[in-house]
Amino acid sequence: MAPETRTHGKYSPSQLERVAVCKGSIRECERGAIEVPSEYGSEGDLAHELAATALARGERRALDVACTVLPFSLMPIDKDMCNGVQLYLDYVFEAASQDPGAQIIVEQKVHVPTTMCNGEADGHSDCLVYLPTLRRLYVIDFKYGAGIAKDVEGNLQLLSYGTGAVFGGTISPSMVDEVVLCIVQPRAFHKFGPIRDVTVTVGELVDHGTWLNGLIDECENQDQPLTPGEEQCRFCPANATCKAFENAALATMMDVPNVQHVHALPDPAHLSLDRLSHVLSAKSFVSLWFNRVEETATHLAKLGYQIPGMKLVEPDARRQWHENDDSIARKLAVLSGLTYDDFMPRKLLSITEAEKLLVDTYRSKVKGKTKKNNASKNARHDMAFLTVKMPSSNTKLVTEDHASPAVSPATHFSHVKLIGDVK
Repeated sequence: MAPETRTHGKYSPSQLERVAVCKGSIRECERGAIEVPSEYGSEGDLAHELAATALARGERRALDVACTVLPFSLMPIDKDMCNGVQLYLDYVFEAASQDPGAQIIVEQKVHVPTTMCNGEADGHSDCLVYLPTLRRLYVIDFKYGAGIAKDVEGNLQLLSYGTGAVFGGTISPSMVDEVVLCIVQPRAFHKFGPIRDVTVTVGELVDHGTWLNGLIDECENQDQPLTPGEEQCRFCPANATCKAFENAALATMMDVPNVQHVHALPDPAHLSLDRLSHVLSAKSFVSLWFNRVEETATHLAKLGYQIPGMKLVEPDARRQWHENDDSIARKLAVLSGLTYDDFMPRKLLSITEAEKLLVDTYRSKVKGKTKKNNASKNARHDMAFLTVKMPSSNTKLVTEDHASPAVSPATHFSHVKLIGDVK
């Protein structure tokens, strides 16, 4: 089923992270939400379609499938997307290679059994790989987004997929001893790398089912409060209309309980150190709300609604090459009498791109999971002699939990003279 034709249940796996933190969002979403199409969402849907098509056909190379998917896509399938999907395909096929009788189940709707709201906790898993000989089930989630790197430990979405796969009729619990939960997220940096997995027992899935039933009972039988915050509000269907989200974002800047009568932002020079810290820590939260407001207003304007004081206009036209780069460079060289390289100079790949190419080349020369992992390490080891980390003369202000060590103000800013006192 195409992603755009799906509807999400109130307690579906993809919604649980939000609902667990903001139980009142269930009620807010039921009141009505404005669905705004997202370019990033469409890009993710296309990457998932490419991956699902490859797995359904048993194709191991994303690039081979891209040629068949591209003609029906309104968005480009570029090299980065193929590389990201390839990482996912490699993991799936490597997991399946452990058992000759492996079953690869793609885009499977899993029924998560609950005591209330039957069907509202169901969802679609990206890929399940069942190894009957090893009595092992892989639950693999492909995340193409680059913004938020997700942890696999205690991941509610994957635990629900696993619970549904084992207890909802996909795979009998009597045939499974262990479940491997995995996130493949090629474009978001995570300290444990783009592929992260953890093994859980069937008993842990039972515990998750018990917790889920308790959550549903709370949300359905009690008037739960709205708890706005960056993580839970980011993908909430009701974030464009939620008054609690709006008030929290505005109150962060105003530092007043009633934001309705404030018409100017405070001067940062007059804020205390504690207040400066609070506003900086909420920067992305406030930006999230403003971006959502702009996206929603633009969407409504495109539908024909008149936004007071605003109008919809065409973007400024910009010149573009009307042929491919190679053809243009050759014609420019002929016209000018200059060389091809003058218009299209050779350029070394970025360090990240070069490392990816080197790792892939090393891995392609060996077979087996252990040898491929060692090949990846060897490639990165060999490449380390070609790079150097140059310290920056600039500094930046980050939260205390950031991995980088703090610098000494006395060392870096001894030449700076303070005017007045900062409290």
